[in-house]
Formats: sequence, structure tokens, C-alpha cells
Amino acid sequence: MNYFHVTSQANWLKIQKQGLIPKKQKRGQGFEESPPAIYLFNTKDEAYDGFCNWLEDCFDEEEELVLLEVNISSDRVEEDPELPLSCSICLSPIDSSCIAFVEIM
Repeated sequence: MNYFHVTSQANWLKIQKQGLIPKKQKRGQGFEESPPAIYLFNTKDEAYDGFCNWLEDCFDEEEELVLLEVNISSDRVEEDPELPLSCSICLSPIDSSCIAFVEIM
């Protein structure tokens, strides 16, 4: 299954080597009670919607953001109904071989 992740270009360089590692979320509202996780949008359209409506404001203006496509089994992710957006979370690391660059946002 394909999911989408938005991050800074600097983080993309690290992700290419280390993969995605679950972390405590610092961006947006509603994440205070969420466990360390990798936050994934369910569709490309939802990633753009999140980016345009709130996520862009969570990064410094100078940071270039990228959209990544993450191909993992749907049994590795779960919906988090506590979050104020439509996304899934993955609680385990994702190997870099499952992640592809889509575009600069």
C-alpha cells in the first residue's frame, strides 16, 4: 500500500540512509498524546491538503519541503482517530528501500 510523508529536504538526505524512524510529533495540534510514530497521509491529495492548510506553517520558510511515497503493508499502519486530520501512523521503523522521492513541494 502506498502512503505519503512530507518532510524537509534536509531530513530526506537522512531518510535515504536511515529510513524513517518513529518520533514524538512536534508539528501541528492534537499530537500531544500520540505515541512516537511515523505520520503518513493516506493519499497524495490528503498530503497536499495537509500541506496547504497547516503543515507548511510548521516549517521554517527557508526550508524546502519534499513529498515522499512510502510503500509498506497496510497491516503495519493504523488510523489514529485522535488526530485532527486523516492520516495513518506506523509505530515501527521503515527501511529506506520502501521510500521514494516524489517531488519538491
